Amino acid sequence: MKKINGICNKKLITIAPRPSYKFWNVPSHIRPYTIKAVKKLYLLYGFKPIFSANLFPTKSLIVIGKKIK
Repeated sequence: MKKINGICNKKLITIAPRPSYKFWNVPSHIRPYTIKAVKKLYLLYGFKPIFSANLFPTKSLIVIGKKIK
């Protein structure tokens, strides 16, 4: 997030898998992120969340944020 904050000047879009039981069955998955957690990260690093949603049927989530100046 520190790198992204330094290079992103306008909007940031994050798409991530939604936490589920199957998420933990893949060894390369370290941790799941919820919409609430991604929004907190945005605020901590200077972005205001402007849109978030679960993407059905993909079992993913999306959060869009705008850089706070």
